[in-house]
Amino acid sequence: MASEAFHIDTSGENVLQTGATTLDRIVINTASIGSTATVYDNSSNSGTVIAVIDTTRVGVLEYDVSLSALTVETSGVGPDDLTVVVN
Repeated sequence: MASEAFHIDTSGENVLQTGATTLDRIVINTASIGSTATVYDNSSNSGTVIAVIDTTRVGVLEYDVSLSALTVETSGVGPDDLTVVVN
């Protein structure tokens, strides 16, 4: 199956997948001041937390983890610039 990428560039709740998926990686494209991204194994911003990511540094985070659904909630001062890759 081909990978699919989602770009997140605003703060808030981002429901990316409502069904089973594999989280491959999260790319922090541009660092934000005082920002975080919380990754949930759910179709809303509740339930099982997979990670709380400090998005104040550019980088690539590899996961390769199966999920029942995927939501990423971003919050903080600066605008977020993330790419989430699923398979």
